Amino acid sequence: MLLAQVTAWDTENDAREFFDAYVKRTELRYPGATHLDSADLKLQTRNSELQTRDVYSWQTSEGRVIMERRGLHVLIIEGVPEGVDAISLIKALS
Repeated sequence: MLLAQVTAWDTENDAREFFDAYVKRTELRYPGATHLDSADLKLQTRNSELQTRDVYSWQTSEGRVIMERRGLHVLIIEGVPEGVDAISLIKALS
């Protein structure tokens, strides 16, 4: 199963609070997860000077989990199977 969601918030602070809470939730949900280097995703925002961006990625027993916050938006993908191009998946959802 793959779960993909994109949320939009009224303020960057609201997006940050949700993002931070979901990071904690993910770490509790997948206690044996391996934190991956987010730089491997090589994600670029369309307007990187104007948007604050945070990215987290984990490898879990149920697939890869990727979270990205871009300004007012938070993208979350859980259950990315081995061999699936995560970058293409994120671009398709962005």
